Amino acid sequence: MIYFDVHTHKYSYQKNVIVILFSLSRGDEHFCSIGIHPWDVNITSAEQIPLIDTMAYKSKVLAIGEIGLDKVCLADFQLQKEYFSKQLEIAQKHNKPIIIHCVKAYEEILFLLKDFKFPVIMHGFNRGYEMAKQLIGKDFYLSFGKVLFDEKSKTIDAFEKAPLDRIFLETDESELDIKNIYERAAEIKKVELNVIIEKIECNFRKVFNGYK
Repeated sequence: MIYFDVHTHKYSYQKNVIVILFSLSRGDEHFCSIGIHPWDVNITSAEQIPLIDTMAYKSKVLAIGEIGLDKVCLADFQLQKEYFSKQLEIAQKHNKPIIIHCVKAYEEILFLLKDFKFPVIMHGFNRGYEMAKQLIGKDFYLSFGKVLFDEKSKTIDAFEKAPLDRIFLETDESELDIKNIYERAAEIKKVELNVIIEKIECNFRKVFNGYK
């Protein structure tokens, strides 16, 4: 059995865990995603765009991300949109899926993605079913993490109703083991753990062409 962690900031040495590490420096060693996080966007970000473009050729770079928009952070929002668009161009150029960070900016994200042709994963999804339904209706994937352990979260309902062929699981920056998140996902979905494992592997192989 293989567990897939679609977005994390920490490498896992467990033999049956495959992770996509958010890192600009590990593209030769481990599967990773690369990009400028919206929190980190500033006037010097222009220097990183050529680096991301160059690294995107590497076979271990499975996605561009996490990229996106965040209306709560201090980074200038117009600058965020500018660099989000630049990174979408890189993803299109290299036929890469994207991993999205979105905080209070779904309308802007959806507008900027209207012509994007490759898979989109909304990382750390923590909204309710109506937003989930809207995103899934646009063929997006939703990635869930520690929020699944919050019994009071409206996201539990969204996860329960989301089709299995549109979900991923992740640890992000939490201390949780991805296996525990899988177990919780199976509990919420009221299915055997193997069902979650097999379906997410199927989703992973479908979305990430660089995975062998």
